[in-house]
Order: sequence, then structure tokens, then C-alpha cells
Amino acid sequence: MKNYYEILEVDRKASKEVIEKAYKALAIKYHPDLKEGADKKQSETKMIEINEAYNVLSDEARRAEYDSKLRTEQENSYGNSEFLKAENNRLKQELARLKGVNPSEITNTNTNYNYSNVTEEEFNRLLHEKINEARQKAYHDAYVDDMKRRGYHVVYHETPKQKLKKIAFVVVYILVVAIILRLPPVKNAIKEAMPFLTTNGV
Repeated sequence: MKNYYEILEVDRKASKEVIEKAYKALAIKYHPDLKEGADKKQSETKMIEINEAYNVLSDEARRAEYDSKLRTEQENSYGNSEFLKAENNRLKQELARLKGVNPSEITNTNTNYNYSNVTEEEFNRLLHEKINEARQKAYHDAYVDDMKRRGYHVVYHETPKQKLKKIAFVVVYILVVAIILRLPPVKNAIKEAMPFLTTNGV
């Protein structure tokens, strides 16, 4: 299946206005009447693809149907990839190993979940979650790489939790430095190295 978003050089979440602007820009860029010779023939082929993509993405109903088919195709393609097969095998081996270990050994792994007495249903659910996490990460990384190749500047927006962690780190860092500077040996060393600071009460 053709990727109409790539043909129009827009994001999959692009609004109808953005799609229309992209279409007009590409129509001017590849209009056959503005080309000559071999370029004219290539432009005609390109314009057929551009018009086809625009006709689908500019219509809400057709776009929704196309998005559904595209998503299914990509998921199937991804599911058959060597990467996912290897990831599935790795996760199955990891979860199978964790399923039979003693609870005391779980603390040495990167999880807080007790797999010692997990049921088959729970095991499959956890496996499915792990696979989805790996799939989402692969989609995200591929999307970011594609945007960078197109020349876009990718900006990462921090979540509130990430911001709080950063603020907490800065506060703790300042407190630790303040405590160290108040230690007598440190204060004396600073006074000896920079005598002029003694007048400021350091």
C-alpha cells in the first residue's frame, strides 16, 4: 500500500489545512507544464501520485478508512519483521525464566513483579504488554528518524514527572553543595585560597 502521507510529505496527524497547503506546494513543484523532456514525464507520474494521495487524505471518510488499512498493514509488516521475532523470543525466554524462579531472586532483575506463581493467562498478558511496549518504542524511534531525515528539528517535551525529577535533582544538588561549603575544613580551605572572601562572612 502506498503511503499517502509520505507522498504529500506531511505528518500522519496533519490537519486538513496542512494537507491542502502541502498539496498546493507539491502541485507547483511537480506540475508537468513547468518541466521539459524526461523531467516532464517524471513529473506527470509524480502528479498522479500526489493527486491520488490528496483525493484520499482531503476526504475525512476516505482518510479514516485509509488510516485503518495503513495501520493494519504496518502492524502486520512489523509483526513479521526479524526484529520483532527476535524481540518476541527474547521476551518469552525472559518471562519463562522469571516464571519459575524463587521470589528472592526477583530483586536482582529489572522488575518489581513477582513471577513465581503467575498463571498462564497472566503470563500471556504480561508478554503482550512487553511486546506492545517494544512495538511503540520502535514506531516512535522510526518516526523521529524519519522527521530528522526530512530536515525537521525534533523537540522533546518533558512530562510533568520528568520536570519534577529535574527540579528535585537541582534542589538536592544545591542543598548538598551548601552543606559541603558549611563544613569547617571546606570553609577554612576556601578562606586560605581566597582570603578576600573572609570579609563577606564565608
